[in-house]
Amino acid sequence: MAVRKSIITFGLVSVPVELHVAARSQTLDLDLLHASDKTPIKYRLYCPKHEREVERKEVVKGYKLNGGYVILDDEDFEKAERAASRAIEVVRFVAADEVDPLYLERSYYVTPQSDSERPYQVLLEAMQRTEKLAVVTFVMSNRQQYAVLRPAGDKLALHTIYYGDEVREVEADWRAGRAKPEEVRFAEQLIEALTGKFTPREYHDEYRDKLMAVIRAKAAGKEIELPEARKPPAKVVSLTDALRQSLEAVRKPAAAARRPAKRRRARKAA
Repeated sequence: MAVRKSIITFGLVSVPVELHVAARSQTLDLDLLHASDKTPIKYRLYCPKHEREVERKEVVKGYKLNGGYVILDDEDFEKAERAASRAIEVVRFVAADEVDPLYLERSYYVTPQSDSERPYQVLLEAMQRTEKLAVVTFVMSNRQQYAVLRPAGDKLALHTIYYGDEVREVEADWRAGRAKPEEVRFAEQLIEALTGKFTPREYHDEYRDKLMAVIRAKAAGKEIELPEARKPPAKVVSLTDALRQSLEAVRKPAAAARRPAKRRRARKAA
């Protein structure tokens, strides 16, 4: 289901589109309970001045200014949003490798509205051929957003980005080390040995699965035995030895997997 309808504008071209949530984190929904009687804990809206709880309808939004508060209602937010552009306006196109993933925030799929498939396809193919991303801006959730729009296979994807002053410099200082050529060579070989295709479907939250198994077993009054956590590798004093041993450990399973196929071919030839 679309979370928003909008229009992509660049130059004099307008492409009516819809935004669909592309990614959402999943966690187990755990309630906070009173330990003595398992009663769910409630959060209260409490006014310390009147020393009482207040209802949701009594709550308003305010901005602190000059020692007091300016109260804002829905009409104020609508005025500001009408004054800003609700369209997804292209600010500029940039090379695909210029955007640091550190700036990426939320992800959406962008699909064409009815009868706007052709201009949508023109924009998609032009961006694919030029290998460009679009930096765009629009207003959503009472905030001006900046985002990057990019081709993602046969559709467009949009990723909201943090403002420049929201991404911080690392608050740490260290002395640059000096790598030995042999260490770097082994590290390169290890990287090559561990290189494969990026397949997100292979990755899942194993901790959540194990926790769910514990919950189901406890609900059934059973004990469940889970595998022990992997022990940390033995400490190796020599970095070169550690890299060499790591490379050998990766190569052994790969070599063992290839042997049966070779034997089968040898038997067929005989």
